[in-house]
Amino acid sequence: MLAERFSPILAVICVWTASNCSGAIFRQYDLPELVCESPLIASGQIALSNGVPILSVGEILKGRTSFTRLNILSTSLGDMPAVSFTNEENVLLFLDEPRADGSTILFGGGDQGKWPRGPNSSGFSPVLSRASSEEIVCAVRDLVRINEMEGAESKSEKILEWLTTSDKIKQLLAIQYLSDDLLWPRDQHSGKISASANERRKTLDHFIGNLSQLAQSDEVSIRRDAIRALRFAPPDLVMPVIEKAGSDTNESVRSAVREVLTSMPEVPASVP
Repeated sequence: MLAERFSPILAVICVWTASNCSGAIFRQYDLPELVCESPLIASGQIALSNGVPILSVGEILKGRTSFTRLNILSTSLGDMPAVSFTNEENVLLFLDEPRADGSTILFGGGDQGKWPRGPNSSGFSPVLSRASSEEIVCAVRDLVRINEMEGAESKSEKILEWLTTSDKIKQLLAIQYLSDDLLWPRDQHSGKISASANERRKTLDHFIGNLSQLAQSDEVSIRRDAIRALRFAPPDLVMPVIEKAGSDTNESVRSAVREVLTSMPEVPASVP
């Protein structure tokens, strides 16, 4: 069962100034989480005015705003990657709710709310970082549609379709969608998933075979995240896959194995 998330929390605190946020702890989101949590997602073109990037809104992919131009304010984020914009750059931005003057900041902190990714960007797998802007926009549109579907069953059908495609972007996003517990609605006040443990388990069991196959992908990030997503699976069904991944040539995959083993009950002592 998906008892916890694996997105690392970034301990960067931002203090109120005239142009940035207050008391927020910035964390690294997976792209499906970013789509789910961002109040506003917009594409358009950047114009620099005295160094301040201004987005001429071309399309709203999620949320609403009456502004056709948004001032994108920067935040002080310590060692996190700086956010850079160029004049006439076409971008997709994940944004906080705009203020009354049309100013806003990138959602989530750092540069994760801006696409395309820069050469020194961090936090997302190469599968996504090297994707074209058009591919990311299409993926975001699709994720928004999935989030708008009623019920875990309808969402599951779409996620299963993505898991079985040859498109590595969709494969990775589907794995992360499952791993981040996004199939089920959450209580608005407590944030707890409303579905019962039995309901969740019954739904997730349908994905074990596909995740086990993707845990052997030639793409490191897909192997790693598929292993992480298998933490909900009965050990007797997936232990051969976990054991094989334990000797993977990539350290991030081996690290994912160690994470999964700490959350699985009754793991055999012989497993590294």
